[in-house]
Amino acid sequence: MNIESKVRCEHNAQNWHYRNELGEIVSNRAILTGQIDLETNEISLSDHLEIATYSTKDKISEFAIQNIREIMSEDLEKQLRD
Repeated sequence: MNIESKVRCEHNAQNWHYRNELGEIVSNRAILTGQIDLETNEISLSDHLEIATYSTKDKISEFAIQNIREIMSEDLEKQLRD
C-alpha cells in the first residue's frame, strides 16, 4: 500500500555578526527546516539546527544555540501556518 502525503517544507535562515574581543567581525548562520502536512496540518521541525560559524577562534555557547533554536522554531511554525 502506497500512501502519499502532501507536505510543504520551509527553511528559516538567520545571519548575525558581531565583533569579538580581538575586534574581528565574526559571521554566523543558522538554518532550521520544518514541514507541514497539508492534509492534517501537523507541523514537524527538524531536530537539528545547522549552524555555520566563520571563525575558528570563537565558539557559540550551548545556551546561545538553544536560544537561537527556540526563536527560530517560533518563527518557522508561524511561517508554516501562513
